[in-house]
Amino acid sequence: MIAWFGIGVLMYIMMPTIYQVAYQLPVWSTMPANLLAIRDNLYGVFLICGIIAFAVSILWAFSAATREQVADSDYI
Repeated sequence: MIAWFGIGVLMYIMMPTIYQVAYQLPVWSTMPANLLAIRDNLYGVFLICGIIAFAVSILWAFSAATREQVADSDYI
């Protein structure tokens, strides 16, 4: 739960900053179309990073919760 809170706070703080850099800077009005496409793809990657971090923390929590059950089974 602490990891989810930390990821949520990080995304809440960083995404407006990343949006500001990605779309509000005046330098983007003079860039060619291919660089704008790259910018949009990188912004999408930053969005996906939060989703991946949530998935990793859920997987980590599941593996930590089931570790004792696996260690007590007959597989070892």
